[in-house]
Amino acid sequence: MISERIKELIDYEGISIRAFEKIIGCGNSVISKAIKNGTDIQAKWIISIVENYPQLNPSWLLLGEGSMLKNQDIKEKPIHIESLSILLTNENLSIVVFAQKIGKDAQQIKDAINAGDKYLPSDFLKPILEAFPNYSPEWLTTNKGEMVRSGLSIEPKKVGDYCEDCLDKEKRITEMEFDMMDLKDTIKEQETEIMQLQARVKHLEEDKNRLEKSLEDKDMIIGLLKGKN
Repeated sequence: MISERIKELIDYEGISIRAFEKIIGCGNSVISKAIKNGTDIQAKWIISIVENYPQLNPSWLLLGEGSMLKNQDIKEKPIHIESLSILLTNENLSIVVFAQKIGKDAQQIKDAINAGDKYLPSDFLKPILEAFPNYSPEWLTTNKGEMVRSGLSIEPKKVGDYCEDCLDKEKRITEMEFDMMDLKDTIKEQETEIMQLQARVKHLEEDKNRLEKSLEDKDMIIGLLKGKN
C-alpha cells in the first residue's frame, strides 16, 4: 500500500505528517487520512513527493520494489528498531551487552526506544554487521525480507530452556544496568556541582584574604598617620 510506504518515508525523515504535507504542497489531512484509512492518494501528490524527494526510489514508492532510496549504499542505511528488537531476542542480549559488543552507547539506544523512534542512526549498521555477520543488511534496515544472509543460518542463543523466568531475569538485569547508568549520570552531575561549590568557596576565601589584607593596610596607614601627629 502506497500510504504505508509514505508513512515509512515520513518516519525515515523524522518529521511530522503535517510537515510532510506542507513540503509536498497538499492540504491538511490529505496524507494523514490516507495513512489512517489505508487508502491511496491522487497521482499529483505522488508526483509532488518524487519531485520533493529526488533521492526516493519511485519503484519502491509505487510498487514496494527495491530500496527506499536510489543508489543508496547499504552501509549508509539506518537500523530498523523492530529488526534490532528481534536480533536482541535471538541473541539473548541486553541492550547494555549489545552496545558493548558493537562499541556504541547503550544510552543512545535506550533513548531511541523510549522516544518511539523507528530507526537508529546509519552509523550503527557497520558495527552490527561486524559483530553479527549472519544477519541480512537489508532486513536490518527495512525489517523486510530474509533475516539471514543467503547460505547462512542463525541459532537463537538460549539460557537454560529460554523460559519466561529467564526472560524476566534478563529484563530485570537490563533495567538494573540502566538504573546504574542513570545513577552514574546523577553522581557525575553531583560531582560537577561539588566542583562548582569548591570553586565558589575558593573565590570567597580569596575575597576574604584580600579584604583582610586591605584592613591590615588600612590599620597600618592609620598608625603611621597617628605617629606623625
